[in-house]
Amino acid sequence: MGFRIKSGWAAVVSLTGSVDSPQLCDNRLIDLYDSRFPETRQPYHAAMGKLETDTRKVNWRVRMVRCIAQQ
Repeated sequence: MGFRIKSGWAAVVSLTGSVDSPQLCDNRLIDLYDSRFPETRQPYHAAMGKLETDTRKVNWRVRMVRCIAQQ
């Protein structure tokens, strides 16, 4: 099983077979944010033009992302 974590989502891939001949078993995208609060998808992503300077808001968003990731 392999994971690739990004801001707001993760890709999950599972393989079967041998090391020499792996076969894709399943792949999925998993949301790591609360869809009720769209701002939690990119809690502090300056490259997306969404740099949040309010520390309280950033901390709340990060807590929301961690909560969703643990579910």
